[in-house]
Amino acid sequence: MSNFAHWKRPRGMIKVLHIDTGLSYRGGQRQVALLINKLAAYDVRQYLACPDKSPLTEKTFYSVEKRFSLSKTNFMRFLERRELRHFIEDHGINLIHAHDSHSHSLAVILAGKGRLRIVVTRRSSGKIGFGSRTKYLGHNIKYIAISNYIRSMLIEDGIPEEDIAVINSMIDIGRFDYCHGKMAGIGEKQGKIIIISAGAFDSQKGFHDAIAAISAATRQRSDFNYILYGDGPEKDRLLKEISKNKLGDRISLPGWHEDPSKYQREADIFVSTSYSEGLNMSIVEAMAAGTAVIATDIPPHRENIEHERTGLLFSPGDSEKLAANLIRLVENHQLRREIAKCARIVAEKYDSHSISEKVYRLYGEVVAERA
Repeated sequence: MSNFAHWKRPRGMIKVLHIDTGLSYRGGQRQVALLINKLAAYDVRQYLACPDKSPLTEKTFYSVEKRFSLSKTNFMRFLERRELRHFIEDHGINLIHAHDSHSHSLAVILAGKGRLRIVVTRRSSGKIGFGSRTKYLGHNIKYIAISNYIRSMLIEDGIPEEDIAVINSMIDIGRFDYCHGKMAGIGEKQGKIIIISAGAFDSQKGFHDAIAAISAATRQRSDFNYILYGDGPEKDRLLKEISKNKLGDRISLPGWHEDPSKYQREADIFVSTSYSEGLNMSIVEAMAAGTAVIATDIPPHRENIEHERTGLLFSPGDSEKLAANLIRLVENHQLRREIAKCARIVAEKYDSHSISEKVYRLYGEVVAERA
């Protein structure tokens, strides 16, 4: 693991090319935009390679010096590698930061055996596939693992410990100001407790378990609503479950929301039913907003949640236990308040100012190694 205790400013300017191939503006792209905009305050010149229609173009407009327009497909990006190499040479770029799997592949091709160094952010908790192993091993890459769990998975897959730095994802904590109305029980006084979840509608998120738990909880309480933010391939299945259980007046699916701070501030309880995660920043955002969290008992969640202190945990798939936890928090405002207060302290370690400084220092370390 990287150690910044004896960090020294690198000789010469850090010139970093960020590569991101995404076309949407969800968790990963929000992290890239936040990082680029925060790094603008440091002694680093930043360049961006992304597709034309990427929201990153607009979100980072004032923080990057030049942008390279990437094609949408891997094949076309492979064909334009020579043009991108010229872009790198023309601007004296000495570091590539790849922010997704396709960017990682492209960075390895671009760097070859030359002077360029590579930093790769690893957000996924899955094992490295057999076909991907060649890009992970032997390319002098420094990996940013966004959680200790991902670090352990990388080591298990053969990445040397010294090539991995654990640097968490970040939040702009000022956007998640403590909601004193929520902490004072305003939701109860208005007659409804607001429960929310957020994420991609896929099988690993387990939102069908949340719907089952809400269905069970409504047999005992009627003073809450459940809002599920997101979209994805499981949407039709979720809508059928809602209809089957006659929960249309209790559960709503408004789609994606670009600014999570807005819906987190309105919530009383946040629920994560995930079976697998890399870190789950929605939980951190909920903690920052003063929202009590109930989450599955999986390794990345345990990095932030101490059961009964900073949240409540339940076994993945156990909708009955989730329902019991929901009823407990709906009924007990004092417990919600105590959990939210302790969780806010956990969230503060994800503040973008300290996290961006860690990334900047890692850049300096990597560039200095090359020198």
